[in-house]
Amino acid sequence: MRGREKFDVVIVGASFAGLAVASRLKGKVLLIDRKDIGSLPTSACVTPLDLIKERGCERSVLHVVDKVKFSTPHGTISFKPITPLATFDYRTFCRCLFSSVEFRKENVVAFDGGEIETNGGRYSALIFVDCTGWRARLASLLDGSFLNRCRLGFGLETEIEYKTDAVHFLWDPGIIRRGYAWISPRGEKAGFGLGSYEGKTDLLPGLRKLVAGYGLEVGKIRGGFMPCGLRSPILQKLFLVGDSAGQILPLTGEGIRQSIYFGERCGEIIQRIIEGEVSLEKGLKDYELLVRGHRGVYRFFERLQGLWPRIPTWSVQLVAHLLVREPLCRLAQENYLRWPLENTRVFS
Repeated sequence: MRGREKFDVVIVGASFAGLAVASRLKGKVLLIDRKDIGSLPTSACVTPLDLIKERGCERSVLHVVDKVKFSTPHGTISFKPITPLATFDYRTFCRCLFSSVEFRKENVVAFDGGEIETNGGRYSALIFVDCTGWRARLASLLDGSFLNRCRLGFGLETEIEYKTDAVHFLWDPGIIRRGYAWISPRGEKAGFGLGSYEGKTDLLPGLRKLVAGYGLEVGKIRGGFMPCGLRSPILQKLFLVGDSAGQILPLTGEGIRQSIYFGERCGEIIQRIIEGEVSLEKGLKDYELLVRGHRGVYRFFERLQGLWPRIPTWSVQLVAHLLVREPLCRLAQENYLRWPLENTRVFS
């Protein structure tokens, strides 16, 4: 084990959020993860194509999607998204996002707010960033009550041979209650998955039923928990980004845009701290204000998530039919995609 080393910034977690933070930093920065970068998919890997292009990661694209379907037991509707979606290869995308900061594959053992101990060494830093996902590893080591397991959803997915040209969302209580199913194209394959708002992990029977409806069998599965609702974005002198801060959007379960957006904004604030433009205390406050500024959107979708499973499926089908009509369809999409990308101001 190495002796204690000092860095400007130590980031723990090398998925979307951690990589986004690191992409905005210059200085002595250490990125830590228990796995190699891109080796453990943590997402269904569907996002607007523009997000991928703007970061120069086109080589990660598996399938460009210009059709979205939504089904209930009462029927299926489809619409064209106002901006194409894309499914992408997780490993390629993460490695494309990876900047030139130092990376070490290590497990965190202890953290006291001023120093991290891993199975490979001890590190002190001016700034620490928790991007460890729903577990919020660093925050949980500082405060054992930080993680509320009652506010976790759960997703389960399998990838199998199946060709489709649309991202397909299904709302069917016969497959999953208080949750939703999806099918996403990935070249010659497709991802079939279920997401539970209640955090139930026994989703395999429902997944098998979904897949069997297409004459297929479940292949290798992967799954994980998803925070339901915002958490505190700071704890003492610790920044939290992505799922660690509960920045995944309730109802839809979208988290890639949010992790990258908040990660990049957090990295910009941290860089100002490194350069001495603002104090650590001011930077923490600026980041907290940035995230808190989006609470209204999160609360709106959280209320919808609680209400949605109580609505009869025929009513859901009716609402969906109304939403795909123009100009309401375009207006709804524009407002959804505009958030959180419009609010890019870093507080001064």
